[in-house]
Amino acid sequence: MKTPGCIRLLIVEDSEDDCVLLTQQLRRSGLELDFLRVETAAELSDALASKNWDLIVSDYTLPSFSAPAALEVLQQAQYDIPFLVVSGSVGEDIAVRMMKAGASDYIMKGHLNRLVPAIEREIREAERRREKRRVEQELTESQQWLSTVIGASRDGIAVFDGGKFLFANPAFARLYGVEPVELVGREIAGVMGAEARQQFEIWERQRQRGSGFVTLSEFRSLGKDGHWLELEASVSFTTIGDRSFLVVVVRDIRDRRRLEEQLRQSQKMDAIGKLASGVAHDFNNLLTAITGYSQLALQNLKPDHPLRAELGEIQKAADKAASLTHQLLAFSRKQPVAHRIVDLNAVVLDMQRMLARIIDSDIDLRTFLAESLGKVRADPDQIGQVILNLIVNGRDAMPDGGKLTIETANVDFDEEAALHHGRLQPGSWVLLAVSDSGCGMDPETQSHIFEPFFTTKAPGKGTGLGLSTVYAIVEQSGGGLWVYSEPNVGTTFKIYLPRVDEAADDHPSGTPLDPVQEAFETVLLVEDDEMVRHLMRQVLARRGYTVLEARQSDEALEICRAHDGPIHLLVTDMVMPGLNGWELAQRIAETRPEITTLFVSGYAEAALIHQGIGDHTVKFLQKPFSPGSFASKVRATLDRQGEFLL
Repeated sequence: MKTPGCIRLLIVEDSEDDCVLLTQQLRRSGLELDFLRVETAAELSDALASKNWDLIVSDYTLPSFSAPAALEVLQQAQYDIPFLVVSGSVGEDIAVRMMKAGASDYIMKGHLNRLVPAIEREIREAERRREKRRVEQELTESQQWLSTVIGASRDGIAVFDGGKFLFANPAFARLYGVEPVELVGREIAGVMGAEARQQFEIWERQRQRGSGFVTLSEFRSLGKDGHWLELEASVSFTTIGDRSFLVVVVRDIRDRRRLEEQLRQSQKMDAIGKLASGVAHDFNNLLTAITGYSQLALQNLKPDHPLRAELGEIQKAADKAASLTHQLLAFSRKQPVAHRIVDLNAVVLDMQRMLARIIDSDIDLRTFLAESLGKVRADPDQIGQVILNLIVNGRDAMPDGGKLTIETANVDFDEEAALHHGRLQPGSWVLLAVSDSGCGMDPETQSHIFEPFFTTKAPGKGTGLGLSTVYAIVEQSGGGLWVYSEPNVGTTFKIYLPRVDEAADDHPSGTPLDPVQEAFETVLLVEDDEMVRHLMRQVLARRGYTVLEARQSDEALEICRAHDGPIHLLVTDMVMPGLNGWELAQRIAETRPEITTLFVSGYAEAALIHQGIGDHTVKFLQKPFSPGSFASKVRATLDRQGEFLL
């Protein structure tokens, strides 16, 4: 038997003297040997079968044998034993040939000082190979075992032997806040509770009766942190070798129940959203009339007329009302996105008064706005929604008061800094940060905060849509979002938007009418709202158009049949009694294929397309609109100057 540190050496050598010299050289180097000398192929084969050798050292040429032949015997027997050639009678070409054939090394007898390092090296390499094969074999067996168990389900899996855990996969172990190895050997009752033990006894009776499968609709178990799990379990029995095992596959149905609740909430929100969208549509008709008539009145007044100030206030009120309808459409997710060059500082300052009204008096709201802040390309109303949602979130995290901070800054990221901010690219960004000193969040909560309907607030206190909306808006604006939070310390949301080197858009409340120019075209105007229709007719008539007026689709079709001359443009509301605008345009085009159509609506274009009314190729004008924007859109449509949304 090999003793510790002893090398089992098989020597292929016909000379006893050379064998002695070789072993003496090795022993002088401190190696302990257990060796055997052989001279023939038969002796080599017998020796290989008799013992596990660490190394073979072979002379190149023997009277009736050779190193190449010995190497072939070794390879045919499929032993992984290092093979060294020690010889003094051959050239370098033979040494190269032996190495290519599979020899580990070739050492000249005149350089035996290389032998000991070569032996030690090859023994280490052989041991590494054997260890690798052993690990691979064990891994293969383990994978076969795990595939048998895990193949039963993608959910939590545990294998029991006589009421004790024999195996648990990570998904099962996570339910109880432990590592899988910690469950092995434990009783089912000690982990899953007494109710689980009772169920196990039922499963065992099922197995004894020969039933191979049973499904439990509900199964209650005390999970990690003392929370009750609502589980659905499927049970199967399997045999591996001569042993039988109970395989329990569990699924936590709390998520399913939460999804059911989310579906009910989603249906409620959808109904509210439809109501909000409808209200916004009707309100936009009123705003179109208010804005339009006030602008027409302003144009008819001299610059020093005392009524100009009052009309200006009406315009401001109409602008605020238009912003309100935009928020209603945002709530229903049917608003058009109007990206433009925006000054974030201006957005924050515009919102300060409103923000002060929605937070409690014991909350200190402060702003730190950077000077010379860069501009961003975004929808200012959406950015306002982002700020509002984050402020409300921070307020709710501080029921006993605290500090809320809004901060802006210019930020430049190099490649290394960008790596620490998610998917942001190196470059110039504008930072918008909202911080609170509230209750904060643990890592588990942070991992879910942008999921729709996820909320930590009490039932009825939040929809779980605020942060998911923030995330969607930031993504839509080409930006990124980073969150830092600690329990009982507070939370900071950092929003990064791409910085642009352009001046902010002035975005006036209305586009003034161009100087009145004579027009020769005939326009068929179809609008069911009387105030809006009269305003549109007046704007067109002032520009010199011939206007044919209809309240709804049947009147418009009758006018088309009765009118002898050409009709150059159809201007129609999208949503009307009877045929909608899209259907009306298609009917008119059957008899007047040369006609061009401009659609107007209080609904957003995307919402109308979602309802199957029109497509992205149509000319479209969103209500409310000013007389100037309406006139410009009509002229551009007739001149075929392309499509654009106003």
